[in-house]
Amino acid sequence: MLRQTNQNLRQSRNSHVMAIGSAGSDTGCTTIALNLAMELSVIGKTTLLIDANFRAPSVAALIAIRNVQSEPGWRNIAPKLSIAEITQDEATDIAGFMERAVSNFDNIVIDLGSISGLSNRLTDRRWTSTMTTWSCDQGDELMIVARPDLLGIHRLEQVANLIEKTSIRSRLSFVLNMRSAGKKGEEEESKFLAITTRLRPLCVRVIGRDARAAAMALEQKATLIEVNQRSALRKSIAAIASEINA
Repeated sequence: MLRQTNQNLRQSRNSHVMAIGSAGSDTGCTTIALNLAMELSVIGKTTLLIDANFRAPSVAALIAIRNVQSEPGWRNIAPKLSIAEITQDEATDIAGFMERAVSNFDNIVIDLGSISGLSNRLTDRRWTSTMTTWSCDQGDELMIVARPDLLGIHRLEQVANLIEKTSIRSRLSFVLNMRSAGKKGEEEESKFLAITTRLRPLCVRVIGRDARAAAMALEQKATLIEVNQRSALRKSIAAIASEINA
């Protein structure tokens, strides 16, 4: 009954909810979440970016925003863009918080951080697992980001194995981030596709390595569109935003 009710709520709402999780560490998950939210706001959609990485929240630090909790619920930081950090207080009533959020925004982007222990989180009743559980059950899309090196592919394989044994209502998608150029990149992508296609995802996406643009944004504590709107990395994330609102 609960699952059926959740599905009906998802179908009846007008907002689009995308949760982004990392297959391991240092995948660029937060960078993608932050800039995807910015791109959605730039094309005129009211957007809420939720930092739900309880163990290591970093969205506010990346863009030098202080006192995120200074306003109830969320804080507006740019035209049509707001951010929120999920604290223990919000986590105790995550259903109520998200109900208010989907009523106020066209798009919601949730940064979950690492989801390496996904199956454990979905059965864990601690407050640190509530946002992951909500996202997997009621989100429109769960995007899993992986990096292309040996350890990154290994972590992706582990997450894929967990997903095969886990009931997730949200549609799955995958991103291979920081793909190398040339033949090496082709090999990286081939390994990535071999793991992800068996899960029948909504889509798979590939973002090429653009260390310069990422470093500039980090140094200036700004989004990609603010530091170099012509960069390949910014264009790749902007394309995802356009796809979501097509």
